[in-house]
Amino acid sequence: MTDRLTAALICVCMALFFAWPGSVHSVERDLVFRQLSAERGLYQSTISALAQDRAGFIWIGTQSGLHRFDGQAIEFIRMTEDPEAPTEPFVSALASDGADGLYVGTATAGVAQLDLRTLRFESLPPTAHLDTKRAQQVLQLIVDERGDLWIASHAGLEFLEKGANRRQVVWTPAKQGSALGTRSMVGMAASDIGMVVAVGTKLLQVAAGREPTVLLDGDAGKIDAIATRKRGGVWIKSSRGLYSFNRGASRLVATINAQASSSVVVSNLLDDGRDGVWYGLSGHGLLRVDTERGLTRWFRGDKGVPGTLPADNITVLVLDASGLLWAGTEYSGVWTAPSEGSRFRLILDLPAIAVPISGNNVRALAARGDAIYIGTEGQGLKRLHRRLDYIEDLSPWLALALADAGFANPAEIRVHGLRFAPSGELWAATSEGAFALDLEAGTARLAPMHRDLPAGPLQRFVRNVLFDGDSIWFGTQAHGILRCDREASHCRQFRADARPGSLSNDLILMLEKDVTGRIWAGTLDGLNRYDPNNDRWIVFDQDDGLPSAVVRSLISTEEGVIFVGTHGGLARLEGDRFVHDFKVNEVPDPTVYAMAEDPQGILWLSGNRGLVAYSPDGSSVLRFGPEDGLQGYEFNGGSVTAIENELLFGGVGGINAFEPSKVRVSRYTAPLAVTAWSIDGAAGAPLVPGEPLALAAHQRQISLSFSALDFRAPSRNRYAHRLLGFDDQWVEGVGRGHVNLTNLAPGSYTLQLRASNSDGVWNTDIVEIPVVVASPWWATPQARLIYVLLAICGLTLAYIGFNRRRQRRRAYIEALRLREDRLKLSLWGSGDGFWDWDLQSNQIHRDGLDRILGLSDSEMVMDIGDWKAGEVHPDDLPKVNERIFRHVHGQTEHYESEHRLRAANGEWVWVLARGKVVERDAAGNARRVAGTVRNIEPQRRAQHEARIATEVIRTMSEAVAVLDESFCFQQCNLAFERASGFVASELRGLPWSTFDSSKHDPAFYRLRCDALMKHGRWRGECWQRDRKGDEYLFAVDAILTRERETDAPYVVLVQNDITARKLAEVELRHLASFDQLTGLANRTALMQELHQRLSEARVRGAPIAMLFIDLDRFKQINDSLGHAAGDELLRAVGQRLVSHLPQLAFVARQGGDEFIVLLDDSAGARQASDVAHRLLAAFAAPLEIRGSDVKITPSVGISLYPEHADNAEDLMRFADAAMYAAKSEGRNTVVVFRDELASHGKLRLALEHSVRRGPDFADFAVHYQPILRLSDRQPIAVEALLRWHTADGQVSPSVFVPLLEESGSIIEVGRFVLHEALRQVAHWRRSRPEFRVAVNLSTLQLLRSELTSEIRHALEAAGVPGSALELELTETLLMSNPEQAILTLSELKALGVIIAVDDFGTGYSSLSYLKRLPIDKLKIDREFIRDLIEDPDDAVIVETMLAMAQALKIRATAEGVENEAQLAFLAEHGCQEAQGFLFSRPLPAEALWSTAE
Repeated sequence: MTDRLTAALICVCMALFFAWPGSVHSVERDLVFRQLSAERGLYQSTISALAQDRAGFIWIGTQSGLHRFDGQAIEFIRMTEDPEAPTEPFVSALASDGADGLYVGTATAGVAQLDLRTLRFESLPPTAHLDTKRAQQVLQLIVDERGDLWIASHAGLEFLEKGANRRQVVWTPAKQGSALGTRSMVGMAASDIGMVVAVGTKLLQVAAGREPTVLLDGDAGKIDAIATRKRGGVWIKSSRGLYSFNRGASRLVATINAQASSSVVVSNLLDDGRDGVWYGLSGHGLLRVDTERGLTRWFRGDKGVPGTLPADNITVLVLDASGLLWAGTEYSGVWTAPSEGSRFRLILDLPAIAVPISGNNVRALAARGDAIYIGTEGQGLKRLHRRLDYIEDLSPWLALALADAGFANPAEIRVHGLRFAPSGELWAATSEGAFALDLEAGTARLAPMHRDLPAGPLQRFVRNVLFDGDSIWFGTQAHGILRCDREASHCRQFRADARPGSLSNDLILMLEKDVTGRIWAGTLDGLNRYDPNNDRWIVFDQDDGLPSAVVRSLISTEEGVIFVGTHGGLARLEGDRFVHDFKVNEVPDPTVYAMAEDPQGILWLSGNRGLVAYSPDGSSVLRFGPEDGLQGYEFNGGSVTAIENELLFGGVGGINAFEPSKVRVSRYTAPLAVTAWSIDGAAGAPLVPGEPLALAAHQRQISLSFSALDFRAPSRNRYAHRLLGFDDQWVEGVGRGHVNLTNLAPGSYTLQLRASNSDGVWNTDIVEIPVVVASPWWATPQARLIYVLLAICGLTLAYIGFNRRRQRRRAYIEALRLREDRLKLSLWGSGDGFWDWDLQSNQIHRDGLDRILGLSDSEMVMDIGDWKAGEVHPDDLPKVNERIFRHVHGQTEHYESEHRLRAANGEWVWVLARGKVVERDAAGNARRVAGTVRNIEPQRRAQHEARIATEVIRTMSEAVAVLDESFCFQQCNLAFERASGFVASELRGLPWSTFDSSKHDPAFYRLRCDALMKHGRWRGECWQRDRKGDEYLFAVDAILTRERETDAPYVVLVQNDITARKLAEVELRHLASFDQLTGLANRTALMQELHQRLSEARVRGAPIAMLFIDLDRFKQINDSLGHAAGDELLRAVGQRLVSHLPQLAFVARQGGDEFIVLLDDSAGARQASDVAHRLLAAFAAPLEIRGSDVKITPSVGISLYPEHADNAEDLMRFADAAMYAAKSEGRNTVVVFRDELASHGKLRLALEHSVRRGPDFADFAVHYQPILRLSDRQPIAVEALLRWHTADGQVSPSVFVPLLEESGSIIEVGRFVLHEALRQVAHWRRSRPEFRVAVNLSTLQLLRSELTSEIRHALEAAGVPGSALELELTETLLMSNPEQAILTLSELKALGVIIAVDDFGTGYSSLSYLKRLPIDKLKIDREFIRDLIEDPDDAVIVETMLAMAQALKIRATAEGVENEAQLAFLAEHGCQEAQGFLFSRPLPAEALWSTAE
């Protein structure tokens, strides 16, 4: 036994030594970058230029030439006509001309214009008198809003007017007297104020034919880069920071990249149109500046983190039409990322990245408060502290629990399930058993339910845990399900065997409880539901509708619907069967590992192909992959949890976190472009719009590739095509647009193409390509004419040879045939069929029904009875019989009926039959009825669809209206009537401008109409007013279309009121970053700002000062005046802080009564201290709260970067320690952090940890000091004194008690002391019935309204009367709020509790209050007892106190009695009780008397 214990201890020690990693920072990636490099088709990875043309293609310039990217392939575009040329020109600049051209600038060959329709280049020679060699070295190209081209080269600046063929020189470096001087040009930008050029410290406006105008000279310092500002003007990046310049005014937006960090060079600027400016940095990635808040975000490569930008030089930045950011680099090709951020954040354990197999393989997730608990595949259990951004390893807890149970520490622990118990414990299902973790105490215990299971490697392997009332259910790896009591010591096992009602398999993959309380278990062989009434399991498998027998997950929605995730896809329970015919399952691998429901009722599913957002009604299926920020395609079973507004899914490569409400569908309309085509394998030239693809008679195949130019996730772009004239059905595909047409019959066709973006939103514009297939020579019209002529000649010769005797008969027959042919031809031309009913033979003869019903010749004649029974729809037959009967009997002029006939393929076809009696007998009875039949299926379908469309539009929530070509209203739906205040009849004829709002300039609405007429569509947001004049913001989509019959234009207007949504978005953005009470920044914004400022400070080499401000005695004010007044006080404090801080200071509310101030560019402690002392002076004046003056003082702690700390956590911790030092030094003062304060901070943290280990407070102990009756020297009471033991020894109460009071923990610790003291005195009173215990009360305890109730319950719990308890309160405490003290003490006296004034004489007392207070006892402080014999003054004071106590009939107790002389003096002068070292030191209860044993 000793050997086993020794081995276990050795294993535990080794586990703690090798496996305890401590706390490490986590990594969160919220922007995923994707790469285009040589592996994707680039000829060279040094990117010098990027541009997007009007069609949507991306053009890439490299040192090796020009490339075009269509989302599927990169095509190299040769600029040289000689295919044998050794090299292609170095492309240095690109610019789209806004039409069908692209300007290409090179480093050695000047500028060329590429015709995008033919892919042919035309060189643009430079101005003749320029230095030709330097002019050919192009630096930058810009096409301004007029379409004019500006060319910057080493020879200077040139201008080429749109449509002209000669370039004009604007400036050369050698030009004398120019405002540009002879210095090199930094860059140029086109804006609404014209073309702007930066040179040195100057910003100039340039124009052809006149001298430059100086706009800015030195105000911003040396200019590094400029860029167009989307809201007007330009952005300037200079040595002093980022400036905006517009119409003669400049404004500093952010101080980034100061001269202190000259190694970081800004190579590019880009405005993303969302209040952000991106910096392309040389060797340091990307930086985004939030121009509204002045905040910055740095994007650099994290080693081992997938999807991050490499540490490379950024050479060029471009934003495409969809908002995708393109970054060209010097060595690693092109990188793209969504400028608005990725949809899903990736959370990784940074050290675990080095363990690629299991380091971030997340098997289980759980969340509670700020913490996320992570179960891994082989790396044990971890805890992520989200707000502090670090991951803590909890595996040592499990190792200790294993050692306590006698098991060795394993090489790895696999955690497959996590769930919180109702008691608050976290249960972990692992390969080594089930563990219960006490998160407050920091301990774990191994559940013993495995003891009765067969021994083996899987004996303790538990995959799932579930709580149900008093039972705990465990799903195991190989032993079925265990149902155990709360301690998991007594269990019942359910196994898979041949008996009815047993489990279907012993490996339990899932264990869940639905909203009705039913227990479900998923296995490898079906789904099991527990029947508690019959104590059996009901098994569901594929025979019951499950798509697969492997069941991984189950969810019960808010509406009570049960969905099951299997390896065959999603299934829904309906009654006692499952259905799985869902669109979400229509993929090659529909596995569903885990599921979660968001507040909108959307189901989020994880599997082997990423995440899926599925609407349970089947209306929406959205799929997401790594390009959206996912850790990969593969996730893990059951690895899902929710925290606050977020969902978290675990996979083999980490955790993805996201807010479902912020995952929005892209509405970007992806343009479609034909990228290549060929006929019989021979590639064709670029297609010219409108020109057909022509195939000769011998050609058999057309191949055509097309692409949707949405580059975010090209593999998810959808494509469709159809060939009108051959097939009206769309053929859809995903990822690649390609169509092959083979063996088409001669004739004309129209090939239609369409595409969607990566979220499946289709472009409504359809690309149409005419296709013409020529006929062979023997089938040409000329050949057919020859055949006809030959036939006529032959018939003529045959006719002449006929017998003349038969000419008349022949002529008659021929005439009859011609009439029949004319009838058939007429019917064929109209699409009708012919029928003839012989009533005598009851036979019906038909002709032309092959086109309508697909009937064969043999089916053209049949019995009328068979026709009615077999071809007329049963529901229509009564109507047909009635109408035929009425006509045959002369009741109607003709017969007409719309009914359904059965076609050859079995389908029903709507027809219109008309007929008339054509022959009657002598009696007038009908003998023959003949007529026509026409297919009206298309008309019926169109009428049906029109009715549906009309009803949908009438009832839809979007406001819809139709306008004529003059923009006057013609029709509208009910939603539009409600939005406008007009009914449809009033609206008809009113112009669109009726609803124009004053919030827009009139030109805005004119431009809206112009754009609509020019482009056929206008989409955007605009303000409109209703009939009452109220103004609302609408999302408007106006489409110009044409009436099908008349080709008349009209406008379809669809709009949604988004006013409330926009206001809500603004409110949510504000709530996320600002404290709702004070309006200051909250902790989240503080940490973002702090990390940002630290990043900037590291670059600039500048210091940062942090001021940690805590309000002195705020809790007393809050408790005495009320929480509403406390809130008002906090708001007033925030306003005073803001008004007395420097302009660039950042102030935030940390929480409670704590505030944080960040100071930039402070020279050190002295300057920060000056600011802090000014704040103290500002708070010398009282604050007016609800008509009263309230004085509050702050204590301020200061820490400095980099002097004290180089990271956010330490900087805040040291400032906190300094603030507590300020409080301990008397409050209302300032303390700058010093090294010795770190130990004080550690002490406070250790105290907080000891308190959190409650409720048994193992680090605290209660000692007792006897109180003796002087008349007989017998102990009559004890005083309970708190002691705190740490790893470094015992800490003095004078040190830790103030810390408990400051933190508020004195409440719960005091409650512990009270209960422990009463429990002990109850034990002593068994032998000493009158014995009592004295307990000290703090200010916080006395001022609580619950004090009396808590003491009453404590007395009842201990079973002692109130007289057994003596409460000691200091003079200062009583006088802090005497009226409240009188009220509370009176309530306590009613319980029989004894009230004592402690340390009497050391505070300040009002004798009138002492008289009013219900006091039973005075305790004379040891300060007066210590020198009682030697100091006459102390003797007089003690004598006076004893006399006063006797006069007031109050008992007196002397503290600190250490010798007999003191005791004799006290007894002589009437002191009744005493305590001190003379009798005993404070001791544990068991050390006092044998009666305590």
